[in-house]
Amino acid sequence: MLGPTMLFASSIIALVAVLIFDSDFNIMDAGIIAAVVLAAFLGVYVLWRILLIWASGAYKKLVADNAISVDEFVLSEPSAESALKVVVLHKFNCGSHVASKEGLPLKAEESDKVPGLKVTKRAASSTEATTTKKSKPPLVVGTIRMGFGHHRIAYAATSWGLGPDPSKDERD
Repeated sequence: MLGPTMLFASSIIALVAVLIFDSDFNIMDAGIIAAVVLAAFLGVYVLWRILLIWASGAYKKLVADNAISVDEFVLSEPSAESALKVVVLHKFNCGSHVASKEGLPLKAEESDKVPGLKVTKRAASSTEATTTKKSKPPLVVGTIRMGFGHHRIAYAATSWGLGPDPSKDERD
């Protein structure tokens, strides 16, 4: 809303400056200028509202297939301005790229640092991918694109999680 307001204010300032500094200025010119300024302000405002309505729909389309809904987690939907920010930033960051619905093939290898820890890497092909079925769910720790300090913290959390007995009170 700041954009249309600033346009209107700057137009009024320009009109006042013309009235003060132009000696050949008459009241009819002031009416025409005021009508043009008002029409420009209303046009920009209507375009802004149309853009916000479009952004809300584009945001809903963008997040429709997400497995996890942030909106449900925070118990509210974003404002139209926030939806516009998300849609514009997504377009700048991703362009026309569409996310793949297929999972990446991963292979698991034993860690040389923590006993019992499996380190996953992207497999060269789906035939090389590791598939395991265990009765106990795995502990997943990710450190994608983080520094070495985060990597060390993740290893510490993993070794803590793989410790002797996670049901003991000392882990709470």
